[in-house]
Order: sequence, then structure tokens, then C-alpha cells
Amino acid sequence: MHSEIGQTPLERFLQGPDVGRPSPSSDELRSAFRLKTSRKQRRSDGTVSIEGRRFEVPSRLRHLERLWVRYARWDLSRVDLIDPRTDVILCPIHPVDKIRNAEGLRRRLEPVSKEPALPSPSGIAPLLGKLMREYAATGLPPAYLPTPTEENDP
Repeated sequence: MHSEIGQTPLERFLQGPDVGRPSPSSDELRSAFRLKTSRKQRRSDGTVSIEGRRFEVPSRLRHLERLWVRYARWDLSRVDLIDPRTDVILCPIHPVDKIRNAEGLRRRLEPVSKEPALPSPSGIAPLLGKLMREYAATGLPPAYLPTPTEENDP
């Protein structure tokens, strides 16, 4: 018991305001101390090399030449591909399984085109069609009347 405050130091501490901050979780701490670096993807097998180990890149990202990865040097069990502009994790990548890779069985990959696939035009654009339906529902005459040409002049 303290003579001036009439309480034990522990009681006084517990009655005071809480000025402590919550500590980050262990996952947050693990992800905070990781390197961010770029790697060039090998075109022949779709892998990147990190600290002397090969990691498989998902086939949907095989068209990218440079990839940005985030990893800890001491723990290669968690390596993530990230977007370099926003630091958002795109997907985790895993080490190449050497036993399965040695079997030599490969799945057939579709060729990667340089241009994105555009949908084929199918009539009127959706927004224009919606606007035309809304205008037709008002019952007003057409907003645009073509001018007569020389061929159909009376």
C-alpha cells in the first residue's frame, strides 16, 4: 500500500485511463517485414527465381514479363505476387514441385494473344438500347427527323 495515494500501485494502474495500443497480430507482423522486388518471368516454363528457388506463376499471368513479388528472405513458404502500383496481393505463388515436374506430363496451354479479346458487336449498344426504350415509352414523336434528300424529294 502506498502511503500518499492509499492504494497499491497495481490498483492505481488499473483505475487509470488505458493508454496502451493493441499489438498487431503475428500475421500482420510477418507481412510487414517482407521485401518487395521485381522478377523477370522465364517464358520457357512460367517460373520466377527467388533466393535460388523456382516458383510457379499462374498461367493467367504468363503474359507478363515483369512480376512484382513480396517475400521474406528467411521464410519462402509465403511468397505473393502483387500489383506494383497499389501493393494489393494478386495471388500466392508456390515452389515448383520437382517430382511432378520430372514426370514430364504437361497440359496444353492456349496461345496468349497480344490484344485483349473484344466482344463481337451484336446490334445496338446496351445503354443506347435502354435510352431508346425509355424515350419510346414517353410517347413523344421521334427527336430526330432525317432531312429529305434529292432522291426522295417530292
